Amino acid sequence: MAVSLDMEVVGVKNALRELRQFNRPLSNELRRNARKIMAPIVADAQRQIPSRALSGWDNKWVSGKSGVQLLPWDAYKARSYVKAKTSTKQPREYAGITRDISAFYVSWAGGVNALFDMAGRQNKSVMAANLTGKFGPPSRIMWPAAEKNAPEVEAQMRQVIERVMDEYNKRNYGAG
Repeated sequence: MAVSLDMEVVGVKNALRELRQFNRPLSNELRRNARKIMAPIVADAQRQIPSRALSGWDNKWVSGKSGVQLLPWDAYKARSYVKAKTSTKQPREYAGITRDISAFYVSWAGGVNALFDMAGRQNKSVMAANLTGKFGPPSRIMWPAAEKNAPEVEAQMRQVIERVMDEYNKRNYGAG
């Protein structure tokens, strides 16, 4: 599950993609800086992940349809799946939903992690009610971590985006 903040700069993905082609070291540096800037969100989310979820989550459980083992809950593994990322994928629309919009984002990979964070958002169940009672409403981890750190991250991210766009404009328009 990815969390995005409300800061839109048109052309950042294209600028990142082109910057990677003509100045890879600078592109890598900017991506590293972006990940460092998003580190407070990652650290806060990792701190909020409980060492033990629900009592039944200590047992092994394999999905009947896909055969994927989702449980038992492993907090160490869950924490390691929270990562800051960058993307240069073109946004695409499918069934009225636009995907791949964010250039910089924090995600928490893994089916059981998404289940823990978002269960009860659309469908109500006993498990979702238990998660909500014990850990709060969906999103339990990612969105609260993003909202808490948003002002600091946005302010620093503006500097990275300005540098990306300056380099892009110098390259394409000779501006400087």
